[in-house]
Amino acid sequence: MPTKGGRTGRDGRDGAAQIAAEELALDPGQVTVMLGDTDFPRAGNSTGANTSASVGNAVQLAARNLRQLLIQLAVTDPNSPLAGQAEDSITVDNGCLRLADLAKADTYGEVLLRRQLTPSTGSANGTRPRP
Repeated sequence: MPTKGGRTGRDGRDGAAQIAAEELALDPGQVTVMLGDTDFPRAGNSTGANTSASVGNAVQLAARNLRQLLIQLAVTDPNSPLAGQAEDSITVDNGCLRLADLAKADTYGEVLLRRQLTPSTGSANGTRPRP
């Protein structure tokens, strides 16, 4: 999850990783947060806990969009065990997309590999995520 803002305090990078991990059903250690590069999207000022406040909603929405994209890629891929399934029947857990009854699964990595994509960067359009 790249952002232009710099790291301030413990929760700038760690908080963003936690938010993304929750949306993607991953361990926070599996999420890389990149801060402080002017090539990344603008994130606001880095003062106190402001980085978490200004970046948190964007990270949540980007991770949610990424999760939905992974589900769409899996259910529309004829080579996926989840091919043809309804998107709302898919759950996420520990880097896997699963049918709710756990009968079939596909990992994030396998979905990306079959589509010849690399580990992804989520994006958000600035609208506030809904619970």
